[in-house]
Amino acid sequence: MLPSTKPLVLLLGLMGCAGLPSTTPGSESVIVPGTRIAFEMVYVPGGRFKFGEREVDVRPYWISKREVTWAEFDRFYEYPEEQRVDGVTRPSSGKSYLGLSGLSAEFMEGDRPVTNLRYHSTLAYCEWLSRRTGMIFRLPTEVEWEFACGQAPDADQAWNRENSGGRTHPGGRKKANNLGLFDLLGNVWEYCLEPDSPPDFGPVLRGGAWNTPPGEIRRTIPVTWEEVDPNRPFSTWWLRGDHSQGFRLVRLADTGDDAERKAYASKIEISSLKGEERTAKIGTSVALFTRVTGEVRNGGDRALDELLLKVYVLTPGGKPHFEDVTSNLTRRATFNVCAPALPNSAHPGEHTRPLKPGERRNFTIDLPMSLDGDADVDLEKFGASVLHLKFH
Repeated sequence: MLPSTKPLVLLLGLMGCAGLPSTTPGSESVIVPGTRIAFEMVYVPGGRFKFGEREVDVRPYWISKREVTWAEFDRFYEYPEEQRVDGVTRPSSGKSYLGLSGLSAEFMEGDRPVTNLRYHSTLAYCEWLSRRTGMIFRLPTEVEWEFACGQAPDADQAWNRENSGGRTHPGGRKKANNLGLFDLLGNVWEYCLEPDSPPDFGPVLRGGAWNTPPGEIRRTIPVTWEEVDPNRPFSTWWLRGDHSQGFRLVRLADTGDDAERKAYASKIEISSLKGEERTAKIGTSVALFTRVTGEVRNGGDRALDELLLKVYVLTPGGKPHFEDVTSNLTRRATFNVCAPALPNSAHPGEHTRPLKPGERRNFTIDLPMSLDGDADVDLEKFGASVLHLKFH
């Protein structure tokens, strides 16, 4: 049995980089209980900057100094006791599955950034890490990613197709940016939390990779990545063909007590969940989704700065159905996350404001449609739960 002790947080001192006032916490090392994993996190104090065509006020947050590695991801999916987190199963088949797509052992060395992930794999990892530590970890929003990046592409900071030697590299081999962060540019693409055009399912990746030209730092999932995968249906855990998709972590600042947050989650009322089938054309293939709408109400007495929900289809017995069970190879994830409150969102709207006590908000989200049979899933029934919340 793995210990359930709280994470050890070691403050590493002030970083002394441009843009950080001397009063900031600087950096810290978060040691994950029961493992040898320690994430170096850098404090980003926030501020105002221009994102696209609008000015945004960025709230403070912590961001990992390096991209998540294979060794760090392995602890999540290779150990039997880690396979389920609140009903979320681990990405199945893993390295043996990727070996079929030509991924060399060199790419999967422990200190290399993890690759070939799809969006749902990163969500599941962040949920596992949050439960393990009692902190709130998630993917960065595009606003957070761009604010942390803070500059135009710099050849001295990026592994790209002109200097990578055709492979990924351990984090920290290139020059850090002004916040002390490595490989925001190049090495592997990094997933962001929100889709490109919500509520459409369309993950965004930032930063470029070892196999992209210098200066290419934003994209959604291209058609070619889907069509090179011979498996139908596509796995929503692993992406075959191109070996360049990874992620880094954001940890929310000033989140308060974990037990207090969990107790307050019971006061969040989620209702009126309805779904409608839709299709999206991806090259010569058709991707199947269920567009789910619902309403959330803050039934407590505190305003919420951030609220993230996990939405999923239900079994005939009314239990969450997070992943299809029909195919052991491709395993479709059948959940997704949405944020009725998210101040650092890349998209304008009411969700960027705190959710006040008693306030109601509607939400809409696309789920990958379950392909399991009637005995395993009820395609007309949906559920949702609080993934995390942060008080105002």
